Amino acid sequence: LVEAELAQGKSVEFGSLTLAGSGISYANRQLFWDDFGKMAIERGALRLYDRQLVEWAAVPLAELDNLMLLVNLLRDHQPTPESTPA
Repeated sequence: LVEAELAQGKSVEFGSLTLAGSGISYANRQLFWDDFGKMAIERGALRLYDRQLVEWAAVPLAELDNLMLLVNLLRDHQPTPESTPA
């Protein structure tokens, strides 16, 4: 259901972080899917990185809803090693 909403261009909120067809929004900032590099859960936060592996945001886990679904959706958008520039 969430995947279908994203595919239709709708936004889905996971607490303070929002996913949309175009990318990720957090704290009035947006990271487009084409620029999304990876995510990690470290030190009590979901850390999002751009394609150059520069940290874009560190979202406290307490601010997030449906963490497992969010992580699975983010994994689906992570670039594969073949698509990552060297």
